[in-house]
Amino acid sequence: MANNFKRKPTILIAADTGTLVSDIKKALAGQQCELFHANRTPQAIAILTAPNASIDLAIVELEFPSGLDLIGHLIRQTPRTTKVMAASAFFNSAFLQRLKGLGVDDVAQCPLSRQTWRKAIENLLRGEVDSPGRPFGVIK
Repeated sequence: MANNFKRKPTILIAADTGTLVSDIKKALAGQQCELFHANRTPQAIAILTAPNASIDLAIVELEFPSGLDLIGHLIRQTPRTTKVMAASAFFNSAFLQRLKGLGVDDVAQCPLSRQTWRKAIENLLRGEVDSPGRPFGVIK
């Protein structure tokens, strides 16, 4: 993973199903990053607010219980230090607009290949959107 960080980037995966976690772990195998997994919102908040916590990217599965609440928590961080990617199998234009309005940095429509996950995560950590033609980067 191309790394512009002085340390390994840290990624929180908030998902209650193993599929998303497994897909991302496989996509990032061998990459220089640190992964955390939370299968409940309180666990995710604990990871985010731990002393010396520095999560660079949170990937939140929208089917995750209280997933939108967690996204709201991440967006309201002051200063906002964590990029936010929403992941789901289903998006419609109204919901995409809602996510954009909340301040989500990018969205991924699952399932994705390992290569697509890796590229999307790398681009988001660098502050890039994969394809400017998509509405704020719906990764498919």
